[in-house]
Amino acid sequence: MIARLIGRLAEVTDDSALLDIHGIVYEALVPAYMVSRLRERIDGGLRDLTLHTLHFIDGGVGGSVMRPRLIGFLEESEREFFEIFTTVKGVGSRRALRAMSEEPAAIAGYVEAGDRAALARLPEIGKRTAERIIAELRGKLERFAVVGRLAAAEHSFKAEAVDVLVNAIQYTRAEAEELIGRALERNGAIDSAEELIQEVFRQQGR
Repeated sequence: MIARLIGRLAEVTDDSALLDIHGIVYEALVPAYMVSRLRERIDGGLRDLTLHTLHFIDGGVGGSVMRPRLIGFLEESEREFFEIFTTVKGVGSRRALRAMSEEPAAIAGYVEAGDRAALARLPEIGKRTAERIIAELRGKLERFAVVGRLAAAEHSFKAEAVDVLVNAIQYTRAEAEELIGRALERNGAIDSAEELIQEVFRQQGR
């Protein structure tokens, strides 16, 4: 089983990512919410990518050819969410990929809050399926919702720091995001834009 792919993002389609690994290009289907994120990476020149992957078999109904497929996620926790999400009866891999137009943390929040209306608005998920998802998964997804709330807080100060580096220091957005990523790798305790910018400057010798 292929659990992880590390390579260079070659192309993003409406439902997949093509990853070039030493000249061999792998296609991995991705959930709907990831498509725009991956296109932003290409636009920003950030093509180095790690995908956490799952295998599934596509086809096999009515005499169609059975094909092995890869599904890719940016975070291991997103892959874990998908595995749990697809345990619900009637929510297969393809349907789940289309239904996940919002990030796992948001969907987990809807489930834990019992928000049938929000779930029913997701592609491929109607009222009956929303009720089934809540009945089967409520109480099992709280950790994903919590991670999402923490990630939202981190995203807020990271976005603020990016804006400062781009608008005030004249870095490109891709350069700013790369510098901020390195700063957070060096010091994971940072929790404000000011500290983050100071860490960037320390690493740049300013």
